[in-house]
Amino acid sequence: MRRIGIALIVAGILTGIAGLGVLAYTIVHYLDQKSVKSIHIPPGNETTTDPIQLIPDRPSRIAISMDVSTKPTKAEKGREGEISTPRYKFGVSYKIIDEKGNMLAHEDRPIEWNRGMKATDKVIVENTHATLTVKKSFSIFKVPKPGIIRISIRVSPDVEYGAVASNVILRVHNNLPQFESFIALGVIMTMAGPIIFVTGLIILIIGITRAAETLYAVCPVNPAEGAQLQGEAQAYGNYGNVAGMTGEGRPGWGRYAEGRMVGKPTSDETVLSVICHLAPLAGTIMVIGHVLIPLIILITKGKESEFVAYNARESLNFQLSMTIYWICTVVLMFVLVGILIAVPLAIFELSVMIKASIKASRGERYRVPMCIRFVK
Repeated sequence: MRRIGIALIVAGILTGIAGLGVLAYTIVHYLDQKSVKSIHIPPGNETTTDPIQLIPDRPSRIAISMDVSTKPTKAEKGREGEISTPRYKFGVSYKIIDEKGNMLAHEDRPIEWNRGMKATDKVIVENTHATLTVKKSFSIFKVPKPGIIRISIRVSPDVEYGAVASNVILRVHNNLPQFESFIALGVIMTMAGPIIFVTGLIILIIGITRAAETLYAVCPVNPAEGAQLQGEAQAYGNYGNVAGMTGEGRPGWGRYAEGRMVGKPTSDETVLSVICHLAPLAGTIMVIGHVLIPLIILITKGKESEFVAYNARESLNFQLSMTIYWICTVVLMFVLVGILIAVPLAIFELSVMIKASIKASRGERYRVPMCIRFVK
């Protein structure tokens, strides 16, 4: 079960990263759509294009970009560029037909903004007006074979706010990626990654727990021998050493406390120790959850078991150290060095946590490497 758990943990991490990669790829390509045709059109007049050849049966769309000059407007400099209050409303009506005259798409939709403050990175503010670049995409359509279309389009003047449009460009995009499919795939993978990860984590903890229970099963003794050992344990007090039984005798025998074997960790102690090392993986979904989990175990159970306290301290120190390392890595990403460090650091963190949990399940004390020991 442990191998299955580890495999699912790795699969969950890779699935989540792949999902984020798909979403990033989709966003980048959506913002970088290439046009197959750019046509300057005069505002206010209806324009019909010459025949345009597109790849048939592939998603296509038209878009408009233009420079808009608004009436006098308040403006001030902001963090993201010039902040202005432009108001404009241009009517746009178009129809797209194929070579047989069949209607492929048509819309009558305004290009407008009248909802208060707007931030833009391409606004030029002057004393009496502000000029900005406006872009608008319209509905997707498909072109039947042989892929020839004509577009009739009209950009009406702004009669409501008096804004003026210039440099109006009609762009035709063809062979668009199926953004909806990529977005759906990215979202599913991004959501499935944590689910697979947590499932693997649970399976790994169960597997380690079962292995610990088997490894530390107490050997049966006959009643007379058990009574004698019980009396010897009580003679030494709650935590007295039984002579010859300090973990070097029979498996499962060692120190006794109130008749209970304490020379080696009990199954409950090993389970708590394993949780100290593995639970922070799931705890990362919360803010500072990776630090809170071992800290809570240290506070609530550390006084009852020195073995649990040791592992909780090691896990807590390791998580605090990794937090510092990751902050430094993120800062270094601005100079690209952090990108080279991120993957090895993630592999190191995961491998140390798994190794520490396996050692804890065997009742062994594992000193975590590259760890700043804040808590001693």
